Amino acid sequence: VQYECDDGGYIVTNLTNMNTTLTPHLKGNNLSVTINVMANGAIREVTCNKDIRKEDVIKEIEKETKKKVKSKLKKAIEISKEYEADIFGIGNLFYKKYPNYFENIEDWYSVYQDVTFDYNLDIRVSTKGSVQKTI
Repeated sequence: VQYECDDGGYIVTNLTNMNTTLTPHLKGNNLSVTINVMANGAIREVTCNKDIRKEDVIKEIEKETKKKVKSKLKKAIEISKEYEADIFGIGNLFYKKYPNYFENIEDWYSVYQDVTFDYNLDIRVSTKGSVQKTI
């Protein structure tokens, strides 16, 4: 994941040990899905003037990485809705958890358009990899 710094440089993090869960929810006729993402990250490249030895800089990197990942997830959901392609198996999740509700649905893709998504991300940058401050 790459993001730009204020000075025009950038920081690249590599996410590992990712674990994602999708949890469907039904309240009345409103369908929603909570997407939980947990991951560890390593800083791989720094071309801006940031001291990655400082805890507040690490927290900033975690925050920016979360924003980028959330943005990519949202974009993927938008595209799947646009093409009426349930590539994440959301319909199957609802079918398994709420079979009585799902059997009354005639056109899943029209219902899928109205499913809302909540995103919970827990990304920890726990290592700086081999990146060190240059002389």
